[in-house]
Amino acid sequence: MHARQREPPSELELTPANLFSSCIVRNDIGMTSGKMAAQGVHAARMSLIVALQTYNDPNLIQNILDSGHVDTVSMLQANYETLAKLEFDARERGIPCFLFSDSGHRHNDIIDGSPIVTALCLGPWRRSDIHKLTKKLPKL
Repeated sequence: MHARQREPPSELELTPANLFSSCIVRNDIGMTSGKMAAQGVHAARMSLIVALQTYNDPNLIQNILDSGHVDTVSMLQANYETLAKLEFDARERGIPCFLFSDSGHRHNDIIDGSPIVTALCLGPWRRSDIHKLTKKLPKL
């Protein structure tokens, strides 16, 4: 089955009002709020790199860099199964994303230093495309 690739946002769409990222962190492994925020930031940083590679258009990349930020980043929460499904669905739709795994840091009995998936970031991409995937998730 081939992924349904969508064209990257056009220059007209590539404005802070149209670009959106959504970080989804696991709520089933006992992370503190600070740990959740840190994991979301790690996933967002990596997802931005994936997005820049996906766009493969120097003008679009420069516009992202010049804007200095993506307009909105939502922080949502879900369990591992939901993260895995969201990652699959995003890739199927051509949405840049990154599933982040933490390792080497002991946080509790579940996060014991072994690699463990902690967060997913979708985008930056069209707000409407990301919202279709995340609209039912609870906010952090």
